[in-house]
Amino acid sequence: MAKKKAKKTFKKKSSKLSKDEKEELKAEGELPEKEVRESENHQLIWFFVIVIVIFASFLVPYFWIQSSKTFEFGGVDWNIDDEDEIITFYHTEFPALNGANINYNVYLRNDPRENDVYTEGDFRYFKVGGYLSWGEDIESCRGGQVLRAASDLTSFVRTGVGVGNIANAGLTPEFAEKLGFPFVNCLTTPNRTVILLEMGEPSVIQSGHNPYCYIVTIRDCESVKPIEKFIIKTLEDNSLRIKELQDLKS
Repeated sequence: MAKKKAKKTFKKKSSKLSKDEKEELKAEGELPEKEVRESENHQLIWFFVIVIVIFASFLVPYFWIQSSKTFEFGGVDWNIDDEDEIITFYHTEFPALNGANINYNVYLRNDPRENDVYTEGDFRYFKVGGYLSWGEDIESCRGGQVLRAASDLTSFVRTGVGVGNIANAGLTPEFAEKLGFPFVNCLTTPNRTVILLEMGEPSVIQSGHNPYCYIVTIRDCESVKPIEKFIIKTLEDNSLRIKELQDLKS
């Protein structure tokens, strides 16, 4: 008769089991529960470490890219919107500057941090109601980028600043009569906000004769940077005004 194979057992020792002993007991199904739990815990730890490394390899670059698309400039936060394959927009959202319960969105086509158009004055002065006044040279820009930007400018002053209605006007009496517009410049209308759009060396200047009148000078029909600079400068100066008021209250 064949002898029944005796099951190998290990006496309890004060020392830990060797690796070979653990493997033999594991094969025979006699590894102590504590040792089994420790082995399973180690496996779980390595599993989670691998999962975390995989997720980090995707998430870290994603958050780095997203953070590089936001920046603060001129007192407001900007976001780089490059979803369009052709045009990159620089977007910001802010509460209307007149205190109205509305947030206004601005989309620029040039990085505000790199817009070096010359400015002069304090762009915190606006009257309710206003005019956008231009001459024949600007009128010839039909189809150019500048008239699109001028439309954005009108919307910004009307709603973002909170001036209200902005009417079209002519920069010379002859041109105004030709189009049926009122004749408006910095001297004719001191009780309204006035923005003059003309051609020349790019700049944005507050009139020395009328603090509510701003002269935006563009180089040509594709020159939108001076118009965008007016928006940037207005946001920056009014952010300083708001901060000054907050400091006085604190």
